[in-house]
Amino acid sequence: MSFFLSGQWNSVCDKCGLEFKSSELMKDWQGLMVDAKCYEQRHPQDLIKIKPEKAIPEWVRPRPQDVYVVPVQCTLQGNQGVAGVGVAGCMRVAFVTPY
Repeated sequence: MSFFLSGQWNSVCDKCGLEFKSSELMKDWQGLMVDAKCYEQRHPQDLIKIKPEKAIPEWVRPRPQDVYVVPVQCTLQGNQGVAGVGVAGCMRVAFVTPY
């Protein structure tokens, strides 16, 4: 298009490379100067903002302390079925250690 228009100049479309007058070109979302046939709108999903996830739960409980159970060692005296001498969990009924 080499005809004269006052205040206009010849320019080239950044996408198709065809020559147009400056008034026929428009800037697209990528910053390119394009004609009406090459113009494309920005996709709406490009503008979606995702909320960041909370890394901390709303409430927490303190971690319970570790409980260590000491195993009962059954000895000959602990096996006795005599109160005050035998160990709970080890006593046998009517068992008396010979001295």
